[in-house]
Amino acid sequence: MISHPRFSVRVAAIGDAPAIAQVHCDSWRSTYPGLVPQTAIDEWANLDTRTKGWTQALTTAKSSIWVCEQAGKIVGFCSAGALTQAVNSADSQLFALYLNQDAQRQGIGAALATTALQALDRGGHKLVRVEVLAGNLPAISFYERMGARLVDSTQFEMSGFPLVELIYVWDDLTKFRT
Repeated sequence: MISHPRFSVRVAAIGDAPAIAQVHCDSWRSTYPGLVPQTAIDEWANLDTRTKGWTQALTTAKSSIWVCEQAGKIVGFCSAGALTQAVNSADSQLFALYLNQDAQRQGIGAALATTALQALDRGGHKLVRVEVLAGNLPAISFYERMGARLVDSTQFEMSGFPLVELIYVWDDLTKFRT
């Protein structure tokens, strides 16, 4: 657990699923307009669907999930874990990192990402990937400041709309050790 004067990071519990889902949906609604079709945002940012998904994720524990609390409220979360098959030589991935808009630029994202990267390092992982939507300049800048480097891109469709995802990797997790 990371404790900071303004926030704390801890491992998520099953009871956190509704709050994680709320952050996830709110973040999609504030981040992706103009980058992703509105129909996809409306479909993806469905609170009931996201709550069920995060409840399942927290129950099955296929990845590790952390939350950040500020003034007793969950304002961000992060999910990371091993890949079942190496992709771009990466053996693990930062699957999700989302914050409420008003929780950004306070060090919360860095605390969550660092927590995840430290856990992956302790687990023996050597190369961690993260996918970020092309055009999401704040996220791209964040990952680059965190030391990730661009290695690839991939195209996919969402609601019939072509999108590009950038693949970043961290190949030296030792700098996140404490």
